[in-house]
Amino acid sequence: MTRAHLAVVLALAACSETAWNTTIADTPDRRLAMAASVEVGKTTETEFITRWGAPTQRVREGGQTEFIYRNMSNPAGYIAPRFGDSASYVIVTFQYGRAVGVRTSETEGCRATFAPVPPGYGWPNPTTVHPAATCPGVGPLQGRVHPVEQALRQFTDAVDGAAGSLGSSETAPGVREDAYRGGGKAD
Repeated sequence: MTRAHLAVVLALAACSETAWNTTIADTPDRRLAMAASVEVGKTTETEFITRWGAPTQRVREGGQTEFIYRNMSNPAGYIAPRFGDSASYVIVTFQYGRAVGVRTSETEGCRATFAPVPPGYGWPNPTTVHPAATCPGVGPLQGRVHPVEQALRQFTDAVDGAAGSLGSSETAPGVREDAYRGGGKAD
C-alpha cells in the first residue's frame, strides 16, 4: 500500500469519531464521575468528547445520538472481533447535540449484550445475544437473587396478596366497578 492510500484510509477512519477501545468506564467510580458530569440540557456532544474521549460505539436515530463507552477487549475464549464487556458501560443520550440522559450499568438493571463493533451497520451480527452479567442469575450474582428480581417478586406478592383478599365480585375501596357492556362503549 502506498503512502497516499494509507493517508486516505487513516483520514476516512478519523471521520467516524469513535475510539477503537476505551477503558474509561471499567470501574464504578469512573462511571459515576462520567454520569455526574452530564448536565441535562447543557452538555453538548463535543464537550463530552473533549472531557471523556470518543465513545467506542455511536448510535444515531434521527435527531438522537447515543454514545456508548465500554471496554472492547474480548472475554476469554470469545472469537468474534471486538465483542467487548457488556456489563460495564456508560450510555449518554443526546438530542440535537444536547444531553438528555445518561445510563450506566449500575442504574440499568438488566440488558442484553451489546453487538460487536465489526461487522457494524448493515452487516449481520455473527453472535448470539445473551443477558449481560447484570441480569438475574448471570455473572457475579449467579446463585443469588438479583436486587431488581427481589423487588419485582415483592411487588408481585403484594399485588397478589391484595387481589386475593378481595372476593370474586368485590372491588377495592375507591375503585369504580367495571362498566364495560360490549360493543365498544362504556356506560
